[in-house]
Amino acid sequence: MRWLVSLGIAIVLVGCYRRHEGEGGGPTARDDASRRDGGSVEPPRRDGGSTPPARRDGGSDGETPLPPESFEDPGPDARPSDDPEAAGWGDRPDLDPDEPCCEPVGAPVDIPFADAPWGIPAIEWNGDGWGVLYPREASAFQQLDRDGARVGPVRDLAQRAATGEDLGFEWAAGRFFAVLPGELPGENLVGLLDRRGVRAVDWVDRGTIYGVAFVYHHYRWIALRRSRGRRGLGAVEVVELDPRLDEVAAVTAVEGDDLRMRPTPVGVVGLKSRAVGFVGEGATLRTYVIEVPVARPLQELEPVTLESAPGTLTARATRLRDRAVLVQGPQDGVRGAVVEVDAFTGTLARHPWPASLPSAWGQEEINGAAGLDVHDLVAACANYTDAAGGTGPGVLLRLLGPDGEVVGAPVIVEEGAYGCSVGTDGARVFVAWPRRGSGAVRVQAYRVRGG
Repeated sequence: MRWLVSLGIAIVLVGCYRRHEGEGGGPTARDDASRRDGGSVEPPRRDGGSTPPARRDGGSDGETPLPPESFEDPGPDARPSDDPEAAGWGDRPDLDPDEPCCEPVGAPVDIPFADAPWGIPAIEWNGDGWGVLYPREASAFQQLDRDGARVGPVRDLAQRAATGEDLGFEWAAGRFFAVLPGELPGENLVGLLDRRGVRAVDWVDRGTIYGVAFVYHHYRWIALRRSRGRRGLGAVEVVELDPRLDEVAAVTAVEGDDLRMRPTPVGVVGLKSRAVGFVGEGATLRTYVIEVPVARPLQELEPVTLESAPGTLTARATRLRDRAVLVQGPQDGVRGAVVEVDAFTGTLARHPWPASLPSAWGQEEINGAAGLDVHDLVAACANYTDAAGGTGPGVLLRLLGPDGEVVGAPVIVEEGAYGCSVGTDGARVFVAWPRRGSGAVRVQAYRVRGG
């Protein structure tokens, strides 16, 4: 009888050990992933485990999301140029300065989102089509095919009390990462959707998230988050999220020291094995090379001074081949800039805005930017205030090299419009913008002339 009791105790002890150590005999993947730099375990979710907002898309909660895409970890030094698609990368087209840079392809498509206060849509290529997100009071999603035709219904995502800009919308590993403005200050919701807009991971509050990128090495989402900071003067954190959007690590990039110049997230760009984060502090642009796992100290490149403060409504960051590029248009009579970052060599170059001042387009608020790998160009859409000849305001589309070179002349997307986003499949450009006086978002495809 005694040997039976001893055997039972031994079984219990072994079970406890295996639960503590994980099935592989070492720490479990979840335990390893949830540790911050410094070894402490990540605290519980800040939303307290509350139930996410109910969906209103006619019962699609019952739909099963498509499985995520599988891939092999590319390693710590992988670059976008390692992909087979890079074999098709070519040279920039040779266009005269007064020759339109782009021309429309096909008829525009109107997406009948429900009428609600204005917001800035987001459009993103998913490898076989497009997703359009409208982050407004009634946030919604529409799937498009590769030529821009609507596929399936408009899907309502969550009823919010705030309208907003494109806070973050990124496709990677078979998922759209979407950021929606929250009901309360300091709250944004993040969630994952499949290519149809079916929810794959519940909406969850992860704080004031601005911008998101995916790093294939270690399978991590990287975001920037605004916080109060230790002194209450504002701070920007680099946040690492796992595939379930659980917070793995958060490291402060910059802490504010002046109430008048609170640091502001501008954008983050994924480069396969690492990311680049841009933070504005007054007119100073701070740039960070972010590696996974995220840990202190972050690698900060040399800060650069711009002629005006960068912000999410006036500057946008995007990937172009193996580089991160930030585009800032001219504001209130001061010149903008194009900032080019090579995260693999740790180098940064600032190029002044190429257009002469005063600009023929007045002020240009850059709302969207996307890298055209095939042509080594950045497509940027902007709100202009006054075009030559007295027309304006409106939305325009222009092409820029990462070195600040202007390629061709900008084209007017629509006079009288305000707010836009731009996406690319590597060669074509798709622009999305809200129509005045309705809840519709219009999408128009463009091709690069001379390319």
